[in-house]
Amino acid sequence: YGILVKVITKIFFALSVLPAMFALLFIGQDVAAHAYNPRVDIATWVVEPSRLECRLWQGIPSYGRAVFANRAGDRQRFFLSSRRKVVTKGKVVLESQPPNWMHNVPMEKIAVVDGALGAVPLLVRHDLSSRLLDELEEGMSARFTHPGWRTNHKVRVEMTSVNFTEAYQAYLDCTHALLPHNFDQLERSSIHFDTGKTFIRKKFKKRMKELGNYILYDPDVESFVIDGHTDDVGRNGPNWELSQMRAERVKAYLQSIGIDESMLVIRYHGETRPKVKNSNKVNRRINRRVTIRLDRGIPTPGLM
Repeated sequence: YGILVKVITKIFFALSVLPAMFALLFIGQDVAAHAYNPRVDIATWVVEPSRLECRLWQGIPSYGRAVFANRAGDRQRFFLSSRRKVVTKGKVVLESQPPNWMHNVPMEKIAVVDGALGAVPLLVRHDLSSRLLDELEEGMSARFTHPGWRTNHKVRVEMTSVNFTEAYQAYLDCTHALLPHNFDQLERSSIHFDTGKTFIRKKFKKRMKELGNYILYDPDVESFVIDGHTDDVGRNGPNWELSQMRAERVKAYLQSIGIDESMLVIRYHGETRPKVKNSNKVNRRINRRVTIRLDRGIPTPGLM
């Protein structure tokens, strides 16, 4: 009986020190203090389709999201969105990890990039984001190690290729249907005119059609602010009237392609607001213009 008690005591002692022993084994090694990954049996990919931006993302439990995004008129990017803010700058390691059944395929380091503070610790542009998609399409997982929530703390995040294929195809279909331009590219446009004229040339009509098509898909655009201008050729009074006529001509064309009049705000300035000095023919051509600004808040109409 005494021998049995001694054996049991030794077993309990061994079990009690094992965690400490394992902890000592990892001291000084680059091991993430916190690891986040979706469970394979419930991992999902979500597609958010739009003519303005396509998104493909996977939720990482207790961490946040791993997101591929492609905006209209722009190139694809990938980012990690964390629920907690990273507080120290450092490098982010991107790795490709094979599934468990690929015993002979080693883990591969894809890149080491600069991380960021805040809730988006990783943002990579087109080439690297495309590489990550390729790895997922081949059945690999992607793993990211970045600085964590406190000093000397690391976080390891994994996104899995489970249930990826169907969602990826839907994402590709979405990217093929994106509009050619985004809001930033269309927010401000200039329509130029010949001296003393109000005729709108074909290339500028094409631009206005692009604006009209864009707002069909962007409900945040509330108004078109139309500003008429002239150069300094002629007298001030007639130039004021000419700038109004040019603005009215642009407004009429926008209405003709289906833009509601309630969205169109006209202002005219004559020669009082040149974009550049009226010092030569080239500069005067620049100043003979109507500008169109897509606005997300309706200004007060009238002379300004």
